[in-house]
Amino acid sequence: MYFRFVGGGYTFGKYKDADLTWRVLTVDETNKRTLLVTENLIKELKYNSSRSRNDWSISDVKTWLNGTNSDQFFKAANFKTSEKSKILNVKIEDGEGQNKNSPEIVDASGEDKIFLLSYIDVISYFTNDADRIATFHNNKHTWWLRSIGARDSRVSIVYQDGDIDIAGDGVDATAIYVRPAIWLDLSSTETKKAAMTISFTKTTPPSDNKSDQDEE
Repeated sequence: MYFRFVGGGYTFGKYKDADLTWRVLTVDETNKRTLLVTENLIKELKYNSSRSRNDWSISDVKTWLNGTNSDQFFKAANFKTSEKSKILNVKIEDGEGQNKNSPEIVDASGEDKIFLLSYIDVISYFTNDADRIATFHNNKHTWWLRSIGARDSRVSIVYQDGDIDIAGDGVDATAIYVRPAIWLDLSSTETKKAAMTISFTKTTPPSDNKSDQDEE
């Protein structure tokens, strides 16, 4: 069985020269893949800088997470080619109406590698509010989900105390952070070996000496 330690940490990739540690949310043994989310929040970012639509497909956060430019998350300095090949492509449907789950579908033709969790994900894979609390530089913060909120300009969020706000906040809200998720392929020999040596140490937060503004 792969990744018996659901809820444990798995070091994979880097961000600002620090190892990224991911939490194992669920294991699909039939298809040999696992759903991971970062232990920590990694960046304050507007869901969409233009207060218009809350669709994932046109969001700034989708572009930043999957972009490979020097100021984006999926750049070569963060993930080696061998690591990128283990991250499965997903399709995410834009929802219509409040609380639409917009499920991610693991599909080779999908255009996304990195995504945000949905409302259904955070009630399914976390045990309670305390379990959903996440930090940035050891401080608790609110973080984005991708499920659409009460209006076209709102997206669901998880508050700093772990409570879920389905109605959400405006897509151009500030002081809300990003917590990336991936589906990881477990079929390769290298990944299976890594799965046997799961690290339970949370990622050391990136140094405050290098701000997001410095990187951009």
